[in-house]
Amino acid sequence: MTSKEYTTALNLFNESKYAEAAKLFDELGFLYESGYCEFAQGNLDKAKYIWKASKIDSPAIEWGNCIIQLINRTIPIKISYFQIRNFLERDLDVLLCSDLMDYADRVLSAEKILFKYNPETYKFMGRGLMAFGFFDLAYEFLLKAQNVCYTDVEVQFLIAQYFICKLDRESGAAVLKKLIKNAPDYYPAQKLLESISYPYS
Repeated sequence: MTSKEYTTALNLFNESKYAEAAKLFDELGFLYESGYCEFAQGNLDKAKYIWKASKIDSPAIEWGNCIIQLINRTIPIKISYFQIRNFLERDLDVLLCSDLMDYADRVLSAEKILFKYNPETYKFMGRGLMAFGFFDLAYEFLLKAQNVCYTDVEVQFLIAQYFICKLDRESGAAVLKKLIKNAPDYYPAQKLLESISYPYS
């Protein structure tokens, strides 16, 4: 196995050519990645089988089994703060990319379960939905995030982005100005405010 072969498999995955990527990862002996390609195709039982057969002990596989349980409307026995932080948003991204909307909806519906383990859950969900243009649904999660993590500057920044995406520059600017007042060193907010203010200055 060469790094070039692994990169080829990874590129196939990033191009959403999951079946081809799964075959190559399997041939290279990367069974976590092979199973994840099956997950990305909605083949949940096959993903579980590959991960179990691999006998690999890893947080990624533990989380993979957790999110499959959530999709199957079962409460996982073991979830960790860092698993949610490291994997939740990526998995939502993959489900949305694969047009597995029902599965994505089931993960989003598990918000309260995941929140118990990581209070940033709402932010991760909101940010992931924003990236795919589900602005109004994202805003619902960002408001929940704001109520919990009211000092989190990124949550405020994402809310400002929401208003700007909805063509409400005035509200977006108001949020950014308040953010900058409380966190003057938060450069992304300053840059975004300049970008929406420039045409009117």
